[in-house]
Amino acid sequence: MNHPEQQLRMLLTNGWWQHLDAFSDIALASAPDSSLAIASKGFASLRRGKTDEALALFHDSLAIDATDVAARTGLFNLHYQDANFPKADEIIMGLLRDLPHEPALHAARCRLYAIFDTRKRTDEALREGLQLHPQDRELRTVELYHAYHGSDEQKKIALSLKLLQLDPENLIAHVILGSTCLKERDFDNAQHHLKTCMAIAPSEDTARMLEVLEASRSGKGSWRLAVWAYRQKLLKRLFPKYYRRKRVKIRWDH
Repeated sequence: MNHPEQQLRMLLTNGWWQHLDAFSDIALASAPDSSLAIASKGFASLRRGKTDEALALFHDSLAIDATDVAARTGLFNLHYQDANFPKADEIIMGLLRDLPHEPALHAARCRLYAIFDTRKRTDEALREGLQLHPQDRELRTVELYHAYHGSDEQKKIALSLKLLQLDPENLIAHVILGSTCLKERDFDNAQHHLKTCMAIAPSEDTARMLEVLEASRSGKGSWRLAVWAYRQKLLKRLFPKYYRRKRVKIRWDH
């Protein structure tokens, strides 16, 4: 393996996407038929939102090497982002047949099922992945996301606390604990978790929850919390496609 390809593998492994395009060009200059370099260009294009260009590059990579893991992973991400469950499922299962002990692939499969498939199949996929990798942060995050859409409140809290031991800045864990503490009027802990959310990934929803917290703490804001929760539920029913696509956005920072 030449040096540029070694650098590309390191960038892909660590998710250093901002350097991927430049190093892909360097690799292609020395090896124009490098399937890895072409697939890496595809990742860079996908990150910029150029899905047609990314799709063509991934197929070009696979035309050179039909087993290229980077190109197949890129295609999975593309179809996942496009909400094409059958194609994404086909690709991830093929990758897992070749690399059955890779935690990132198990996490990707579980994430796919948690959004598009039944709770039963998601439970089975999570059980299989966690048996192999019980301390994997991404798998535990998907497990919590899956529980978040269930009805067992105590399980959500327990999983959130457990996940924070592995990943102290896990966004979804802080969101769940922040909203739970707010409902229970535990304002100090709610403020801690919600401010942590704002530090990790500022959002309008979290900012509103902090406003509700201050209003509730003053004794004048309980009705605002009820109105806000009802409005969120109503918007998700009126615009299901928007919220579905919002959930499947690729997390490039992981």
